[in-house]
Order: sequence, then C-alpha cells, then structure tokens
Amino acid sequence: MVNTNLAAMGGCTTWSVLDYLVKRKLSLIGACSGVIASRLMNHGYLTLGLVGITPAAGYVPVFVAPIVGGLTSSTCFFAVKYKYLLPIDEGLEIFALHGVGGVMGDILTDVFASKNVPAMDGMSVTYSGGWWDQHYAQMGYQSAAALVCGSWSFIISLILLFIIDRIPGCRIRVTKQEELEGLDEIYLEDGPITGNCYYKNEARTTYGVHGSSTASSAVGSLTVEKTD
Repeated sequence: MVNTNLAAMGGCTTWSVLDYLVKRKLSLIGACSGVIASRLMNHGYLTLGLVGITPAAGYVPVFVAPIVGGLTSSTCFFAVKYKYLLPIDEGLEIFALHGVGGVMGDILTDVFASKNVPAMDGMSVTYSGGWWDQHYAQMGYQSAAALVCGSWSFIISLILLFIIDRIPGCRIRVTKQEELEGLDEIYLEDGPITGNCYYKNEARTTYGVHGSSTASSAVGSLTVEKTD
C-alpha cells in the first residue's frame, strides 16, 4: 500500500513537471495519467489501476517507489507524445500507458528489487533479489515474462477482435461519419455528451456546445452531414 501510493505520487509529479516543461501548461488529465502509469504495476484512467509499481510493490524498498513511479511516468509521457508515429487507433492511450508502463514496471522490478523486502514476512527467504543483490539473471526472467505476456495479449486480442468484428451489430470500426457525429448519438439514447443536438434542416445536424446553435459561437460547435 505504501509503495503503491508513493509511486503514484512520483508518477503524478513527474508527468506534471514534464507537461509544464514541454507545453508550458499543467493538465489534470496528464496528472491522472502519471498516477496511472506509475501505479499500474496494480491495474488508464484512475479507476483502471496504477501500472509501474504493480510488479515491484512487494519487492522494492519504500524509498525506491517514487523513483519507479517517476521513471515509468516519464517513459509513458513520451510514448503518449509520439504515439502518432505508429499507424494505430489508440484513443485511450491503453498501449502507451498500460503496455509501455507494464514493460517498464517489469524491468524496474529487476533493477530495484531487494531480497530483504519479501523476507520481512519471516518466510520468503529464498528470493535472490535483483541487480542490487548481484542477481543479474533476474533481468532475463523479467524480460522474458514481459515478452511472453505481451505476445499472448496481442495474439489473443487479434483473435477476439476478428471474431467480434464478424458478429452482426458488433463491428469494431465505425464510419468516419459516425465518428464525427459521436457514438453516443449513434448508439445511445443520451445524445452527445458535449452539448445539445439541433436539427437545422433536413440535411444537416449541428451540435452546439453549452447550448450554442451557431458555428460562430465563442465556444464553438460541430456541424456534420447526416446519413440515411
């Protein structure tokens, strides 16, 4: 529990500092992303878990936890920043936070793990530790585990997505028009979550933010073509 929360603190602080250095602005979403990246060593946005400290929580000293959180958060920050280099649809930063953060957590577990931490229960005395205890083979074990888990998740996800995409009404990809109109409007009764929906005429639909019905409003609006 202590390691988990200290790692979250390190991740949140690191992401916020990087946000300010790179963009000259702070971001609440960025701070939450840093918390997630650092703690998902437990389970991308706050409720999903907190990535970097999950593998290491029971093996690293408490003073190392903020370092683990900070290093994981900084790696994920740049993964999010440059994810556009990969031709993938990654709206929730699942790979950039959970994938990259999980691999970093695996590696940092080997770097900072100490055999003295699990031995505190008086029973786990056979653990050899990581690099701090000159147990260098642990890096190979951690890397192999990350590779196997990543490959398994990738292959099984492809199979499941292929099957789901063939089920009527469950296609994975929506049309460009449906993306513009918003999935809430297309598939749910609630309508757009950013504002109200107006029918200006038979051919076009305007989504006004905060009740605005004109494209020239100070807040702005989105006008898209309707499909039959």
